Amino acid sequence: MLRRIYVDNFRCLVNFEFRPESVNLLLGKNGSGKSTLFDAMKAIESVLFGQPLSTVLSPASLPWWDTRRVQRFEVEISEGGNEFNYVLAVRHSDRETPTIVEERLVVDNVAQLSLVNGLLTLPSVSKPIPFEGKQSALATGLASTTLTTRFLTLVRRVLVFRLNPWSFDIDAREENAMLNIDGSNLVAFLRSWSQADPEAFVEWKRRALRALPHFGDLQLKELVPGSRMLVGTKQIDGKEKLLNIASFSEGERVRLALQAIAGLGGIAIGLDEPDNFLAPSEVQPILRSFTLDRSPASQLLIVTHHPESIDYLASYATWLFERTDEGLTRVRRYEFDRAEGERPTDALLSALS
Repeated sequence: MLRRIYVDNFRCLVNFEFRPESVNLLLGKNGSGKSTLFDAMKAIESVLFGQPLSTVLSPASLPWWDTRRVQRFEVEISEGGNEFNYVLAVRHSDRETPTIVEERLVVDNVAQLSLVNGLLTLPSVSKPIPFEGKQSALATGLASTTLTTRFLTLVRRVLVFRLNPWSFDIDAREENAMLNIDGSNLVAFLRSWSQADPEAFVEWKRRALRALPHFGDLQLKELVPGSRMLVGTKQIDGKEKLLNIASFSEGERVRLALQAIAGLGGIAIGLDEPDNFLAPSEVQPILRSFTLDRSPASQLLIVTHHPESIDYLASYATWLFERTDEGLTRVRRYEFDRAEGERPTDALLSALS
C-alpha cells in the first residue's frame, strides 16, 4: 500500500505531500494537479527502470516560476510487514543532462542503498563507490538484493492508467505482459494474459461479457497469420458475425480495458478519469468492480469529473486538489455534509465556485 508520496519542484507540485487511504476520490478543477500526481508516480517508476533522465524529467518539468534546479521525490510503501522508504533527487543543468544527486532506499530503517553527490554506499561494499548518477543506481542492478528486488517489483505494481480508446491497436503480433497507460496495447496484453494466466483471462472475459451483453463471446482470433485480433461475436439472422475491435465504440473499448485493469494484481491502481466515454448507467457497475469486488490488498485512486462517479465514491476518502495564487497545488481532505441531504456533486460545485 502506498503510505506517502512527496513531490517537490515537479510542474505544479512544490513541497507537495499526499497520504492516500484505501479508496481515494481525487477531485478538483482542471489544471489543479490531479493528473500531475499520477505523472510524478510514473516518472519515479520510469527512472527506477532505467529510462533516460532527460526523457523522463526534462527541464520543462520544472515549475517556470521556481529558480531551484533540483527535483525531489519520496515514496513510502508498506507491504508484507515491511516498510520501504525511497528518495530520489535530480539536479538539472543548462549545459548537461539531468543528474541524480541523491538516491536512497531504506527498508525497515535499514539502508539498502545510498547515493549522495556521486558516491554510492552499499551494505555489501566496504567503501563508497564513485557513481555518476546518469541513471538510477537501483536500475543498474548494483544494489541487487532480495529487498531491493522486492521494492522494484512493488513499484511495478503501482499501476496508473489514462485510457485513450482512439489509440487502441486492432491486432497484436507479439505478447505484452504490461498494459500501457493509455490501454493502446490491450490486444497484446490479453494475448499474453491468455497464455500466462488463462484463469485471469477467462475471468476478464466473464466480466467483459457481463458489461457488454450484446456480444455472444469475445475471442482472440488469428485472422492474419502470426497475428491475433480481438473480436466480438454476434448472432445476426442465425449466423455468427465477427466484429473486430476497430468496429467497437470508444465506450466499449474503454469498458474492455477497465475490466482488464480490474483483474490486475496491483498494490495500488490509479485511474485518471476512467468514466470518460461511459454513459451514466455504465459508471456504477464499472466502479463497483474496483471497490466492492476488488482485492483487499489493492489500493485505489480515482480522478474524475463525472457526477455519477463523484456521487458513488463520495463515501470513501475524498481529496480536493486546489491551486494557490502562486500556482502551487495543495490537497486537503474534503468531507461532504450529508445532513442537509445535498448531493455530493452539488456540494462540490459549491465548494469549487
